Amino acid sequence: MDEQLCSRWSMQYRWIERICELEMQAALQANEAARKADADAKAKVAERIESARLRFVERQIQVAEKMTATALRMLETSMKGNRPDDAAKLFAAANAIGSTALGLDRGHGGLALQPVAPPIINVVVHHDEMSDYVDRLQYEFAKAHPDHPQAERLMRQYEADREERNLPLDWPEEPAPVMPPRLDGE
Repeated sequence: MDEQLCSRWSMQYRWIERICELEMQAALQANEAARKADADAKAKVAERIESARLRFVERQIQVAEKMTATALRMLETSMKGNRPDDAAKLFAAANAIGSTALGLDRGHGGLALQPVAPPIINVVVHHDEMSDYVDRLQYEFAKAHPDHPQAERLMRQYEADREERNLPLDWPEEPAPVMPPRLDGE
């Protein structure tokens, strides 16, 4: 066969395109078969692990039941060399093993009420004339004693509160509208 004839037939019957399509289909089929084999292998391993876990849990439950029965016998009959606290320790160990096997113990010491999430605490600060008066006293103290260790913090706090609550930058000279209560009861 001559080369020109092969080239013409190759173009006419699209041999190169058809070979590429066949190779692509073969690669996709091989990839799908490999994926399926991998999934089957993972399923078999997971099944073996689950079976082993189930056998282990069943053994834990059997041990817990036997320990509980032994502790009850220890309490009912005085066995030579055993004290009541031995039965209590055996009960505690049986409870721990059984609770873990059944998924009841979550590390909270067997407490029935187990916290799910930390509590949410909202603090609402109410500002009134008294709090404005205290702020004024703190501000005046900070102005009069700039070398005091808390003066800078008090000034910054007052500046933040002043913008938020529309407090005056300089207080008027007249006394505050509300006087604080006296501690001695007068």
